[in-house]
Amino acid sequence: MSRMNRPGELIAVTPYDTQAADGHVIESVFLDFDDRFGRRCRVYASRCLPLNVSDGAKVPAVLHLPGGGQTVFRRDLTWWAMQGFAAYGYDWQIGAAMVHGEGRCSRWPEGVVNQGAAHDREEQAVLPLAIRAAGVVIDWMSTDPRVDVGRVGVTGISWGGYLTWAVNAHEPRLRAAAPVYGCGGLFRPEHAYKVQGGSTLAEAWRGEWDAEALGARQQSPVCYISSTNDFFGYHMTADALVSGLTVAHRRSSDPNNDHHVAPGSSALGVAWFRHYLDGGPPVPREPVLRGDLMVDADASEPITATEVWWTPSDTPDDQRCWLKSPIDRGAARQAFGRVHYASGIALNTPTVVVNARPVITQIKSDTWPDATDGTASWWGMRSTQYYRTDITVTPVAGDATRAVWEVDRQGGGPLAVLFRGLADPRWNDGKFDALEIEIDPCGKSLDGAQAVGNFVIGVDRRLEDVVSLTPVSVEGRLRFTIRPTDFPKRPDGAGWAELRQVTITGTLGGNRFVFGPVRKVGAAQTNAKTER
Repeated sequence: MSRMNRPGELIAVTPYDTQAADGHVIESVFLDFDDRFGRRCRVYASRCLPLNVSDGAKVPAVLHLPGGGQTVFRRDLTWWAMQGFAAYGYDWQIGAAMVHGEGRCSRWPEGVVNQGAAHDREEQAVLPLAIRAAGVVIDWMSTDPRVDVGRVGVTGISWGGYLTWAVNAHEPRLRAAAPVYGCGGLFRPEHAYKVQGGSTLAEAWRGEWDAEALGARQQSPVCYISSTNDFFGYHMTADALVSGLTVAHRRSSDPNNDHHVAPGSSALGVAWFRHYLDGGPPVPREPVLRGDLMVDADASEPITATEVWWTPSDTPDDQRCWLKSPIDRGAARQAFGRVHYASGIALNTPTVVVNARPVITQIKSDTWPDATDGTASWWGMRSTQYYRTDITVTPVAGDATRAVWEVDRQGGGPLAVLFRGLADPRWNDGKFDALEIEIDPCGKSLDGAQAVGNFVIGVDRRLEDVVSLTPVSVEGRLRFTIRPTDFPKRPDGAGWAELRQVTITGTLGGNRFVFGPVRKVGAAQTNAKTER
């Protein structure tokens, strides 16, 4: 099957403006090309070069693809320029660029709609136009004597990550790819972002644009970056896709997080491009989780930590509770290893099935045993980009049920702590009245506290609801009490068995707080064993 992209499709370049950002210069233009239906397209694109490129030198380039609701953001470009790459980006979503004003959005043909909107014909689809636009941007790169068009990589966030797979399948000039979050699977009934379109469009989409279908057609080495509970790039879909690649590949997924790039994953993405685009050292080989659930890792670089993560959850991927070793071997459904290197990168092993029918033994304690396990920050507390806000979680000395969270920011800001212990069937037997969660804001304020509940009913039905919380002060801590009946939109009859995760949100006056303990109230003590 022929590739969609061919060099030389750029028709015209119209300069728009030049701006300064973070000490760098960002040049913006409009790029004209015709789509396969003969319609004129006009793409808003920008570039940013590293500082002090010497005369006659050519630098490698990274094409950054914005995610859903995003457009060309200056920070995306200057960040890559600071890593030593020429950075390029373009606006491809419908209406997203309006955050920068009318002048900074692409002009797509009449009738083209947002990729998430219901549509029936290819002429309405923005994805094939976005794929071809990537090639046009590379045409533009080739006109700059400072850029080596033989050393181009592509990366993207969320929908941009999804698009990265498609561009890497259709664009022959790429030398490396690093999709973030997006991995396909959008035609499955359980996916929260399943495609809305007619059968003719679905056939074209699944064959030419969907990441899950394009693994065998990847033209350059792939480094996949995500979090295990991402709402858009489901973990096991990505794992199967990456494992089936015939090109060189690595993967890194941060346990329990959602739409967040962990520090080790960010470092891996940069190292991937340094190696394939700029002659940097090779990335250590992919680790393997052996049959004895020990990690076999490449020791060509110093290793600082090796972890094994496992889950007893029988939920959809984005709702699982991942726990650190030691493993409850009988209860484990899946497991993977994660290796941290002194260079800063982190690599995951492929995920393995431990038990198809695990035996669940109920945890006797009504208090969640380890506050550093089964918890995460909602991505609103962090950035979804490579340049992220780091959060350090440290257990309280002598009390594993509490943990100190420190956010790498100045002053106050959002608080969003997600508790996944409800997706652990060993702890959530459904036989308790309420959930109590304590937070110590460390002498600062916590305003506007809410609980976000995620209900999962069967395979393909889910609902998210929000309720305001009124805390009770207990020895300087704030205690929040939550019941399924507190959520007015919950499905009829839904209780603890369907409430798979709870997130406490609010505005924190500082950047440090203590989370925990989390306990069940009115629980019936059991030690029953069940096969699931």
